[in-house]
Amino acid sequence: MPDARNLDAPHPDAYPHANNAPPHAPEQAPVYQPTETIIVDDRVVSCDGGIGGLGHPRVWLRIVQDSKLCPYCSRLYVLAAGAGDSDAH
Repeated sequence: MPDARNLDAPHPDAYPHANNAPPHAPEQAPVYQPTETIIVDDRVVSCDGGIGGLGHPRVWLRIVQDSKLCPYCSRLYVLAAGAGDSDAH
């Protein structure tokens, strides 16, 4: 007779935590250091890594407060003082 165990289930000792669940993610996200800081005059900027074909796919970033870090290349876009205050789209 075949074994009726669920072979897709993790081994009982795989996670020594409560309810045999994987540990929770850390409460704080890791802090990344910017590779470059770029001062901009608009709240919406595009980033492609800046090195031609060796860059990354173009992404559009919206600066909500005063800066935004590109998730691909870690360039930091900082809004210039007094810039981006208009309500234009």
